[in-house]
Amino acid sequence: MKGWIFTTQFPISYETDRLIRCFEDIGIDCQAIDLNDVDIFVHREGY
Repeated sequence: MKGWIFTTQFPISYETDRLIRCFEDIGIDCQAIDLNDVDIFVHREGY
């Protein structure tokens, strides 16, 4: 299983790092992603 934590804080905070480590301890591959690097495209044709 994979997961992402969206943040604008880099370097990541202690709390975010701890949360990532907790997820990894139970087998979830988790990464912090810079929210400013994400483009969201919604295609609503037909609605």
